[in-house]
Amino acid sequence: MRNLLRADLRRMLRWRGFHGAVIAMALLPFVNFFLYRAFGSGFSLQELLFNGVAAIGAYPVYGLVLAILLSLFPGTEFHDGTIHNKLIAGHRRGTVYLSQAITAAAAAVLLQLVYLVVTAAVFLPLVGHGKMTAGFPLDGWSVALPLLSCLLAGVAYAAIFTMVSMILTNRSAAAVLCLVLLMGGFVLGLNAISLDGTSFQNSLVFYTDQSGALHEYRPLCASTLEGLWTILKVLVRALPTTQCVEINRGIYGTPNYLSLFPLLSLGTTAVCTGVGLAVFRRKDLQ
Repeated sequence: MRNLLRADLRRMLRWRGFHGAVIAMALLPFVNFFLYRAFGSGFSLQELLFNGVAAIGAYPVYGLVLAILLSLFPGTEFHDGTIHNKLIAGHRRGTVYLSQAITAAAAAVLLQLVYLVVTAAVFLPLVGHGKMTAGFPLDGWSVALPLLSCLLAGVAYAAIFTMVSMILTNRSAAAVLCLVLLMGGFVLGLNAISLDGTSFQNSLVFYTDQSGALHEYRPLCASTLEGLWTILKVLVRALPTTQCVEINRGIYGTPNYLSLFPLLSLGTTAVCTGVGLAVFRRKDLQ
């Protein structure tokens, strides 16, 4: 496993597609900066940080980079026969899949770190000058928790895209499906906050007894619906797209889901990795 993982990481780091993704994430802070200047409004280091690792307005740029990168890399491995050669060499399917998944997660985190390092190095000295403000206590938990959530959301992105790519094995089909899932998840993320406005707690039924007295009660179905709706809201927040949108907006729903984002991302990663691993083990690769 160790040698296989080392080889996968080496191929990822040497791949031109990854080099292009690194350049894109390194240039993204400057794109953000000039967009803010073009609108002529004040902005903060907080906005620059989270707009890159989460989302730029309504555009999931980081997720888009990952969707393309992590669908093409495994697809290229299949196309070139690298996956087949690994299996012929005696590596188990589970080991091959986990190596790909860990490599994808490492690439996702590294791309975020590239953005964060460039943003901090270039724009941190500008805080307090002109229209540039901090936006948060720079040494506080208020920045550490969202950044941790962003990093783990990247790992969840990687698990989803790796699952799709390793199951489909075709890079073109995988790229298309990854992009469709990304945009569908982002639409859900943009509308997730509206789910909090619906509640079944006040679903009361009124009736009059034989004496004419008015009574009220909440049917059992209302309690069931409320429970199901709560589960739905949590599941939507488990999507990395939703987390990135809410981190970008600084709005985390009711109740505040931010503290749950790391756990939800780990859960999404575990589920997608388990599903992908189970299917890949039984897939006909001939």
